Amino acid sequence: MKNIILDTNFLLIPAQYKVDIFQEIERVFPEKVHIFVLDKSFEELDNVALQGRQKEKLHVKLAKSLLKTQNIKILHVDQKGSVDDLLVELSNKGYIIATQDKELKRRLKQNIVTLRQNKYLLFK
Repeated sequence: MKNIILDTNFLLIPAQYKVDIFQEIERVFPEKVHIFVLDKSFEELDNVALQGRQKEKLHVKLAKSLLKTQNIKILHVDQKGSVDDLLVELSNKGYIIATQDKELKRRLKQNIVTLRQNKYLLFK
């Protein structure tokens, strides 16, 4: 069984590109998976909504509603540091990280789920 953590920017894909990330995750991983979101990602989503234009606020609203309807588990992390640092650490513990962040992908190198051609997910 695989454990996947969705990065904050990954949560915005359904609103930005009209891609059903949960259906795509099922396609990429036919076996049973557990999907998580860091508790700090909610803070990042709130910051995007506060600082963004109306369009970004709608994207955040959709992302939060999808998290509720898809029954995604929240991973509470007590450690200090940036979300990216925490994701790198969790990746080293065997978690798969779903992200669009170029710098984070460069740091991770493997066990990454990313969007390709704004249409489908790819696992590498």
